[in-house]
Amino acid sequence: MISGNHRVSEATFKAALDHFGVQGLVELVVTLGYFAMIALPLNAFEIEMSSAQHGQRKPFAPLALSGEPWSASLDIKRSLPAMSRDTVKRPRVPLLTAHDDLAPKDQHFLDRVVRTRGWISPAFGLLLHTPDVAERIAAIGEFFLYETILRPAPKALAWLVTARELDCSYAWTSGVAAAGAAGLDAQTIEALEHGKPLVGATDEQRAVVDFCYQLLRGNHHVSDAVYDAVVSRFRVKQAVQISTAVGYVAMMCLIVNPFEIPPLTDDSRPAL
Repeated sequence: MISGNHRVSEATFKAALDHFGVQGLVELVVTLGYFAMIALPLNAFEIEMSSAQHGQRKPFAPLALSGEPWSASLDIKRSLPAMSRDTVKRPRVPLLTAHDDLAPKDQHFLDRVVRTRGWISPAFGLLLHTPDVAERIAAIGEFFLYETILRPAPKALAWLVTARELDCSYAWTSGVAAAGAAGLDAQTIEALEHGKPLVGATDEQRAVVDFCYQLLRGNHHVSDAVYDAVVSRFRVKQAVQISTAVGYVAMMCLIVNPFEIPPLTDDSRPAL
């Protein structure tokens, strides 16, 4: 899940499902996603590292792709494999979307999820296999959907970069809808999908994208120059929210990918 195309093979999925059951497996991937959501903002701000520990950390060294080292410059081309799409026609487990799918004692959790976003998306149809966790994650997502102080454009950039880096077509598709609503042009979206230079990108867009790329690649830390560029433009509070938005989307990608949740065809309702 945390390497390659961030998915699991049929054999590995079946072995885990047989061992843990649906609820246990959902809780396993939620645990993985939760620690990703926490670790990324902590890394971005170098939290809880003493000077001695910091001196022991390896210097920032992003992954080399196709033999060509990646740098913070968005003018450096990189090769990305095609995003995994439509390889599975249906999710690997049933999705729970109605009261009758849940035990009576758990139906109130479904109502609480609906309260936060108006419906049960496929991601939450999966999460409702462990209903109290679904309600808690819905509350976190509600913040990033409706309450964050981030403007729509930088939030959409963080969303798209994260979805693409984790090869999650479910999150990518919904992120494209959010990016369009935020005013990002089709050329920028296409460049992010295929790893092309962002022609005509603003300094703010470059700052956000470089920050997200460094956080999601290599040793998952951010160089001083890239950190300073984001904090100088957004100040600390918004920079924290950019990193936690990356963490939230990463968590959702790690939850839906192993269960092969297909992207939505209707982008009028929130997927995450």
